[in-house]
Amino acid sequence: AIVLESAYPGFDDDVRQTMGGRGFVSLWPALATLRYHGVDPERIRTIDRIGAIAPRPLLLVVGSADPEDPVATVRSIYDAAHTPRQMFVIQGAGHGDYIKAAPVEYERVLLGFLDAALFGAGGPGSMPQ
Repeated sequence: AIVLESAYPGFDDDVRQTMGGRGFVSLWPALATLRYHGVDPERIRTIDRIGAIAPRPLLLVVGSADPEDPVATVRSIYDAAHTPRQMFVIQGAGHGDYIKAAPVEYERVLLGFLDAALFGAGGPGSMPQ
């Protein structure tokens, strides 16, 4: 079973979104530093590989108020994944604030997903799509 929080389609997309907003002066050094250290951001692409993890159950977690990895971005990964898959949007949560924004709901969904995926409580095929 795999749980991804604040997933982005590709590392290159994430670097461009994060550093590009500060202008080319920030983006270019960030990309150059990564490449200098042997990291090619264009080769780290969640969206290109997410379909290959099936039939492992997948849970994508995102906050409705996440400016870094918006719901639409995470939805693109969900759409590229195969079943069994589930997407959990936590209303009002920002980037990484999931358990803080909805502790009871977060625990319920996460434990329910893991129970179904790992112990067969209802079986992974019974997970919401």
